[in-house]
Amino acid sequence: MEQVVRPARKVVGEVRVPGEVGAAVQAVVLATLAEGEGRVLNAPPAVDGLIAVLGRLGVTAERRGREVVVAGHGVRGFEPPSEPLDLGPAGEAGLLLVALLAGQSFATRLAPLPAAERLPPLLGYLTAMGAAVDQADGTLTVGGGP
Repeated sequence: MEQVVRPARKVVGEVRVPGEVGAAVQAVVLATLAEGEGRVLNAPPAVDGLIAVLGRLGVTAERRGREVVVAGHGVRGFEPPSEPLDLGPAGEAGLLLVALLAGQSFATRLAPLPAAERLPPLLGYLTAMGAAVDQADGTLTVGGGP
């Protein structure tokens, strides 16, 4: 919603601004990893891209007004996407999702690569922890290992 506010001597009323993006993203991801229903109150519109990406991973999450309701299925509750997963709409949460997908029992192809400049250190950490990571032809595949 766009609203123009002109200078005034006095403003009476209530203004509710959306919550902080970083905190809301973390709360949505934690609700995804939990078991059962989670609610993130006053979530900003910026989390809608993350909700769309989580939907492609079998997570039921929906916006209800200012709140996001997530049906969490636990740490291993993601489902494999049918085609390469574009993490672009998830924004900065894309890197967090790369780490979570690396721990799944199925392999996930990701394209295009999220946050390319911050990805190599993350992949190094994941590989050092034993995660299955493969990069070929501009596509990153993570997960599917022990």
